[in-house]
Amino acid sequence: MTDDFEPTVDGDAIDITGQWDDPEAVDEVEPERRFPDLETFVTDFFARVVNRHLSDRPGDGLTWDPRWWRHREVRERLRALWDAYEGALAASTEDPSAMSRWWLTDLDGHLKVLLDGRHGPMSHTDPDGSWTGHPALRTVPVPDGVDLDDE
Repeated sequence: MTDDFEPTVDGDAIDITGQWDDPEAVDEVEPERRFPDLETFVTDFFARVVNRHLSDRPGDGLTWDPRWWRHREVRERLRALWDAYEGALAASTEDPSAMSRWWLTDLDGHLKVLLDGRHGPMSHTDPDGSWTGHPALRTVPVPDGVDLDDE
């Protein structure tokens, strides 16, 4: 027998060389999500469980635009809430307080911004659905020589 023997591996054959990948580095299977998409999360969960007194005067109190999807910041915040919700739900089997932290840390923080009728992303939306929008934040190009990675 010679030392230069290299077995061939076909398809699902067993690796007889003994050179296995790290057994700890097993691909983790994504847990099944409770809601299949953002719209379902918003309509079947978020809009049903969040109950606040909303103002009927644009620019005052708390506001919600039923056309939430037309506000980019709202979509992004709701997507972050959905992802965090799914993560907390998955973690709750081992951590009973995971959902409580989602309510207190994630949801409450985002609601203050989302529903702010004066300054929030849906502020000044009229009950008839008209909305003039808010301008994007202005930016100035970064000058040469400024290192954005320098802390």
